[in-house]
Amino acid sequence: MINTHNTYNPPLIEIHYTIHSSLETMDENRYSQKIVGNIVHVDADGNEMEVIGQIAARKLLLAEARKVEWQGGSIFWADDASGEIGSWIFDVEQEIWTSPLTDYYSHNLSGDAVLILSHIEIIPAYRGKEIGKLAIKDLYNNFIQGAALFVLKCAPVENENTTRTASKPPTLMKYHGREQGYSKAFIKLHAYFKSIGFETIPLFDDEIMVMNPQVLKGSFNAIRLD
Repeated sequence: MINTHNTYNPPLIEIHYTIHSSLETMDENRYSQKIVGNIVHVDADGNEMEVIGQIAARKLLLAEARKVEWQGGSIFWADDASGEIGSWIFDVEQEIWTSPLTDYYSHNLSGDAVLILSHIEIIPAYRGKEIGKLAIKDLYNNFIQGAALFVLKCAPVENENTTRTASKPPTLMKYHGREQGYSKAFIKLHAYFKSIGFETIPLFDDEIMVMNPQVLKGSFNAIRLD
């Protein structure tokens, strides 16, 4: 159950996760798990009242893939979004993290998996209540185990042309009423993720934002789940 310490009386929120994985051993999707969490407003008895958003992620099990001789690069490219992120953080020829990443963290990277935040969306009536930050922290707590990195591509949903897997249609999400200029939308979203604790890496594209579980920022630790 997600709650907050804010002065207002927050809604009672749960996240109902599903994990999609293939049972075929020689299949990239066996090692690129799709995680989808419906963010749900519940009543005091835990009964579902309304789906108010969605958070989605990929967890790439690189060590498990290597055991059956799958290369890490192929696991990243199980979908295009993960593949683009992988091109920045993972050296597919040497099967190691890229040098800008290891240099930035002074080789302080522990784990052989990657957790990628694919998207998070909250319907308009529930925005501005810290639910997005809480959902990201909840996703991290539940799925970061064994992962060296928590990564995302900072791309405003309202400017994306890719297929969405959100819980509500774009019209209900009211993206048409939000800032449509990519530059302004990007700056706002980038600042939001930075305030949570994600950071950019020198020599990386600014869209790629990273969190290292070994060196969490105070802003992320300050997000409280009760």
